[in-house]
Amino acid sequence: MNILNKIEALTDDLKRYFATNVELLKLQTIDKSSEIGAGIVSRIIVWTVGIFALIFLSVCCALYLSSVFGAYYLGFGAVGGFYLLVFLILLIGRKSVLETPIRNNIISKSTEEGDLEDTENF
Repeated sequence: MNILNKIEALTDDLKRYFATNVELLKLQTIDKSSEIGAGIVSRIIVWTVGIFALIFLSVCCALYLSSVFGAYYLGFGAVGGFYLLVFLILLIGRKSVLETPIRNNIISKSTEEGDLEDTENF
């Protein structure tokens, strides 16, 4: 009878161990997803403010260039040409300039060193 009690206690301990590991995995997943979600939302807010600043600075620059060139269409055309040039550069170098750094950032955020150390205990 004593061995049966030990086996039963061992199975109970194993059930609790696996339940605890499942709970730990759930909490780590929630932590990582909340970190990624908060990062996305904060970046959206920062980029939105930055875009508004860029728009107002572009209008200011276009108005200044209009006064220098003596015609509104030349000032706004110069600013529009600059943004067209930036657009073409980003379109041509999209993979190396945008996609690769963004992909590497996502991968590094999702596999940080602290997370790997936690999952090695399984």
